[in-house]
Amino acid sequence: MKEYQVERLVTYEAERLFDLIADVERYPEFLPGWKEARVHHREPDAYHTQQTLQLGPVRVDCATRTALHRPTRIEVVSREWPFRELRLVWRLEPLDEAGCRLRLHARVDCSMVVLRLVLDRMLPALVQDIVNSFERRARQLYGPPAKARPVGSTPDNPVGSNPE
Repeated sequence: MKEYQVERLVTYEAERLFDLIADVERYPEFLPGWKEARVHHREPDAYHTQQTLQLGPVRVDCATRTALHRPTRIEVVSREWPFRELRLVWRLEPLDEAGCRLRLHARVDCSMVVLRLVLDRMLPALVQDIVNSFERRARQLYGPPAKARPVGSTPDNPVGSNPE
């Protein structure tokens, strides 16, 4: 089983990033390797998706269930072939007006030997690429991030300034 985590401060609001991450059917438009993502069943706070990915030489068709814990957590899981376990957990921690802390934790265990070998080599770079792609997509959709103030500052008294 392989695990990897990325953590980053992002200058977009947690709610906007949550909506972007939750919109799985748009993934093929901007995520490298995502060929198809189709929601086939929705629940009040979850949905079930059939996805097709191209990971190096391996094409993967998988079914996932995504639980939505608005606005701070999204969990994607699968225990269907070719995975023994696939678990992606997105955490979004709002940081005042500075944006949010974004964490993506990936845990993957595969039944398919070839896929396991590919993911053993690719997982760290793949998780980084996913986060980078979401940041680029946020810039495309929402424009450049507003200049973030340090956490704890206010418009009238930015950290490091000398109030009169």
